[in-house]
Amino acid sequence: GKLLFLDFQKMQKAEQKISCNYRVDMDAANWCQIARHPVQFCMVVLVKWSAFTFEIMCTPGFGKSVIPAFYASVCKDSLWFIAFLTVLLAGSFQSYWSLPIPDNLPGEGRSHLGRSFLKIFKMDIL
Repeated sequence: GKLLFLDFQKMQKAEQKISCNYRVDMDAANWCQIARHPVQFCMVVLVKWSAFTFEIMCTPGFGKSVIPAFYASVCKDSLWFIAFLTVLLAGSFQSYWSLPIPDNLPGEGRSHLGRSFLKIFKMDIL
């Protein structure tokens, strides 16, 4: 089905004569809808892939092997386990971030929070 507010074809038809060039100035009047609304375009792509994923689960070969794993991953016990892992991740991130080491201090042009979080995420989850 078509989504009323996330319809890529409607966005494309609105400005058929204008080409999408991401390298032009953002204030230019000839910017296309996709470049002006990147989050909307991202949501269109996500919804289309999600719809495709749920449609392919209806096929006999793919669905019979994926649906039980899907239900196992979204059951109540699995969601509680994910919540538990999230609490552990938050605690270990905060304890590592509180250490006064050079990697945890703000620097020029980089996010110290992101760097610390990725280190802890790799250690805890991966």
